Order: sequence, then structure tokens, then C-alpha cells
Amino acid sequence: MGVYFQIQDDYLDCFGDPEDMGKIGTDIEDYKCSWLFVQALACVDEKQKDILFENYGKSDPACVEKVKALYKELNLESVFSQYERETDLRHRSTTE
Repeated sequence: MGVYFQIQDDYLDCFGDPEDMGKIGTDIEDYKCSWLFVQALACVDEKQKDILFENYGKSDPACVEKVKALYKELNLESVFSQYERETDLRHRSTTE
């Protein structure tokens, strides 16, 4: 479950509502090797890869928005939802 919670934290850092979380996510600005970053690297084309590396790790809000837009273009919100469902099913099957 620890891996799931880290992945969820990475997801919420990018897509969570700062008011609900009580903090503003900075994984993109801090150049963290987050789950979203790794997922993006696994499916980007060369143009998208250039966008990612040109903007990741920069504190400029425009750069952060470009990375978030790329994540949305890559449908990483749905990838996370699928991961979450699969994790829940695995957890339920081992606890029943």
C-alpha cells in the first residue's frame, strides 16, 4: 500500500485542489521523478518529450502549465484512475 500512497501523492501534487490538500504541489518545479513524470516518459513522442524536458523543473508558472497540459494530453488522469481501480481490486482480493 505504501507504493499506492506515494503514487496517489504524486497525482494529487499535480491535479489535486490545493485548498483540499492544504498545500500547493511543486513536484514539477522541483524536478521530482514523480509517477506522472515516469508515465509521461513511457508514452511521449519526440515532440512531447521535447516539451517535457524544456519545461520540467522550472518554477515559471507557464512552464508548469505546459507540463500539466502535456499530462492531460497524454491522458494521465485516466491512467491514474485505471491504476487506482486495479490496486483496489488487488487489495480486495488479498483481504477477502
